[in-house]
Amino acid sequence: MLKKFKNYLKKLGLDFYSPKEDKNIILFELKDMDKNATKELKCLLSVEENDKRVIFYSLLSFNVPKERMLTFAEFIIRLNSIIFFGNFEMDFEDGQIRFKTSLIYEDCKLTNDVMKHIIDGNITITNIHFNTFEELMKEKISLKDAITKIENL
Repeated sequence: MLKKFKNYLKKLGLDFYSPKEDKNIILFELKDMDKNATKELKCLLSVEENDKRVIFYSLLSFNVPKERMLTFAEFIIRLNSIIFFGNFEMDFEDGQIRFKTSLIYEDCKLTNDVMKHIIDGNITITNIHFNTFEELMKEKISLKDAITKIENL
């Protein structure tokens, strides 16, 4: 299964690697995807062969400081309530924000279309909300305004 994803990423022309300590993980970065999207996004793909599960994460390029975590936690909970595919998470230890999509492929034929859905769907949703996260992080908008912004998409 991991080989299928590697071939798919090669077809997209992406440079990726697997860390020595865990060969079931693929890491790659996306930079300057387009004018209105993410400036930099780190991506992690985990293929769990025993569980027949694929998990894909897009990691935002900044971490939330401890004093802002409750604000971001509320924003993420509200945002997740309107997202129909995947979910945002925040690590309360280091403030990392990531978006996760996953698939259990036991009874599913893993085609290029399915892989595209897992990866592209994730990146698209991350890009849609990246600027709001960034504005909230830089305190350019209030939590209330950030919530209003996502509710009006």
